[in-house]
Amino acid sequence: SDQDLGRLSLNHDDLINKVQQDISVFKYIDSEVFPLTDELIEPPKRDVDYEFIPWGNEDSVIVRQRADKIKELTQHMIVYPEALNILARAAFKTEKGKREKHTTKTGIYIFEVKKICEGGKPIARNNVKPELLRIYQSWTIKQKLQTLLD
Repeated sequence: SDQDLGRLSLNHDDLINKVQQDISVFKYIDSEVFPLTDELIEPPKRDVDYEFIPWGNEDSVIVRQRADKIKELTQHMIVYPEALNILARAAFKTEKGKREKHTTKTGIYIFEVKKICEGGKPIARNNVKPELLRIYQSWTIKQKLQTLLD
């Protein structure tokens, strides 16, 4: 309504002009960022050795003591920054070779980052494992958009 436009200090022509500018910007971003080619950008990743101790029905002090006594980390995982994984978020905040504990609602992770890969290399889409394709695509879009904004 004209009242709403008045509150925004706009008239009808100003509003149309701003919407057209926004559409132009969105079309440009869409043409530069979203046509993903057969080449994607490798996201950073961390190789992590870990153990997980669930809280179960035990006293939290006992579970924490068990976590402190763990010597060998027998589980292995490669984590990516875009993964919705509690261990991934903690691993990306941790230095290589440093053993850490991360407490969650369900238990305690004891982990160590064994290898850091910074990513950024181009990789052919057909060389990406199908289960990782979404992560590689979203990372590629994020990097293209960041390049555009810089």
